[in-house]
Amino acid sequence: HTTDDYIVSVGDWSASTSPELSQDEIRKLLSGYEGEEVQIGVMKARTSRKKGEQQIQLLTLTKSSAKIPPLTSSVIDTPFGKAEYIRLHLFDRRSTDELIDVLKSMKEKEISDLILDLRNNLGGVVQESLFASSLFFDDPKVELAYIMNSRGMYSDHDVEEFSTQPRSPGCLLKGGHVVILTNKGTASSAELFTAALHDNGRAVVLGENTFGKSLIQHYFPLPDGGSMKLTVAEYLTPRQRHLVRNDGLARAGGLRPDAACPARAIAWDPAAA
Repeated sequence: HTTDDYIVSVGDWSASTSPELSQDEIRKLLSGYEGEEVQIGVMKARTSRKKGEQQIQLLTLTKSSAKIPPLTSSVIDTPFGKAEYIRLHLFDRRSTDELIDVLKSMKEKEISDLILDLRNNLGGVVQESLFASSLFFDDPKVELAYIMNSRGMYSDHDVEEFSTQPRSPGCLLKGGHVVILTNKGTASSAELFTAALHDNGRAVVLGENTFGKSLIQHYFPLPDGGSMKLTVAEYLTPRQRHLVRNDGLARAGGLRPDAACPARAIAWDPAAA
């Protein structure tokens, strides 16, 4: 399947007859016990020869546990020399620790240029994404993100907050070029990481607009057994931009890349391309 195929049905849910679902809700439909089967409908990117007729393929999938590595890395050749390519799948403690190891190895390999692939990175632990972004700055006063609460008051997260932690190795990549690859599947913590580097002039962004998810929401139980999801705060970029509004860099939702490029135009495995 290509990156332009669309899932139009999962089990009893169908996009044509049911309300639209979020990525999280789709993920829940696909989750379950190992060995369970689920049928999905996939609308093909290409239409059939008969004009206007769309191809929908029904697939039966068997659920199984998936072990996705937090990151993969390789050294690739570019027109400007060798560069380290890192594909980050999510942000958590393990991915941050592995990122530290790769950045340290770059010095040993005498490589200073870095390509960070955050396409389809749905986020993860916010504090880990900000910790990871602090590895690219030696100035402790650099702002990485802001939080705006429901009263409109701001609090900041700077490099010093993370560089003073015992596990921090400090700045690991002072020089060199950093390119971040994004698409519409780059969301939440991955967007905060991207904004932290971009807004501070540490990286250029190539690809598609990101998803645009930066709200902090809590669930509150209701007397009838239901619950209410209420937005209590919002993360802002270092330039205090809103990811979920039409606001400068975040035009049309999410972060807008410095150079727009369809996701399918960039190899998913540059080392093999």
